[in-house]
Amino acid sequence: MYDGIEKIIQDVRFVPNLKRNLVSLDKLDRKGYLFRGENGTLEVMKDSRIVMRGVRKHGLYSLEGEVIAGSLEGWGM
Repeated sequence: MYDGIEKIIQDVRFVPNLKRNLVSLDKLDRKGYLFRGENGTLEVMKDSRIVMRGVRKHGLYSLEGEVIAGSLEGWGM
């Protein structure tokens, strides 16, 4: 993430040939995450901590950080 911490998101769908990964705010909302957006920045929070941050680019929010592909059983947000 933007702060160097790795986050693992479980229960996601893989779309072959999709150039960008998508994160469903609905799924995060169902898991108790909160969202705040202003001035072109989106923050995703859990227990009063910012766990993800995105910047608006071309009408979509891009997460600040890198994607690491793989599978880890028993870990997740």
